[in-house]
Amino acid sequence: MAVKIELKPVKEEDAADLYDLFQSMPLNENGAANSSYGLSETEFSAWLKKQEDASKGIGLKEGWVPATLYVLWIDDIPVAR
Repeated sequence: MAVKIELKPVKEEDAADLYDLFQSMPLNENGAANSSYGLSETEFSAWLKKQEDASKGIGLKEGWVPATLYVLWIDDIPVAR
């Protein structure tokens, strides 16, 4: 059986699937900041929307450029960011 591997940008619609993954990652570990750590599910959904908008250049601070946060999915399960 083939393993399904995908690298997908974060989307607000995936909040329920992504919440536990992001909460399992510390706020700051080995230089990787996780600004969503400790958020409620509602706050996390709004945070994902902000990430999704930032990837499209929406609502960016002056001088900032679009950036996309990706998540690795294996067999439809998010495993890493």
